Amino acid sequence: MRKSKKFRSSLVKQIKEDEKERLHQEELKEKYDIKDNTVVVEKSNTIKFVTKTIIGLLRFLAALIVFLLAITGLAAILYPDSRNILLHQALQVYEELLELL
Repeated sequence: MRKSKKFRSSLVKQIKEDEKERLHQEELKEKYDIKDNTVVVEKSNTIKFVTKTIIGLLRFLAALIVFLLAITGLAAILYPDSRNILLHQALQVYEELLELL
């Protein structure tokens, strides 16, 4: 009985993997406009890898900056002393930017 159950679960797993691969092939055929019954293999190259890595890094940095700004804003709202310091610092930065331009 145990062998039969184990065999069934591996068979179901294989069928699910085959279905997933079939759907992936259909998506690739639509993407590359292929009509006949061929298997499409999409290879990763260095340019794609570097591009995806840089995009992921930029997204992470943007999320980190937004998070830090949110924490700073929350601190400015909760604590009046820090609000005054942040406003003073923001005015200083603004004046320095005007001097540079």
